[in-house]
Amino acid sequence: MPTIKANDWTKEQLEEIKNNEDHSLFDSIIKSHLREREAE
Repeated sequence: MPTIKANDWTKEQLEEIKNNEDHSLFDSIIKSHLREREAE
């Protein structure tokens, strides 16, 4: 895994990426639940 210099990424940017990933994961979970309900 490549290392990143601390000055290339601020803590804020890393938090934003983490939040976006959590959000997209949450989105896909909700979407799959909706698909399952529609299929019933």
